[in-house]
Amino acid sequence: RVYRYPVQTNIDMILDLMEEGYLERLLISADFGRSNYFRANGGGPGLEYILNKFIPRLKESGGITENEIRTIFVENPKKVYGCF
Repeated sequence: RVYRYPVQTNIDMILDLMEEGYLERLLISADFGRSNYFRANGGGPGLEYILNKFIPRLKESGGITENEIRTIFVENPKKVYGCF
């Protein structure tokens, strides 16, 4: 959850899991179960948070490649949801 831990804590956890060999098992999501999380309702962080805020911060960490980002955010979800 965005508000539960500082962003850097989440990034560090992802990098640690990657280091332990879990890259192809990581699946990142966001908990937007309440309408006040949507910008359209005057809230935040908004649905674009992962794409526009989190992934850039992950890249800035220097511990992840573009290919690894693609694995986490494209390839792993395709496997989970059965997409081709």
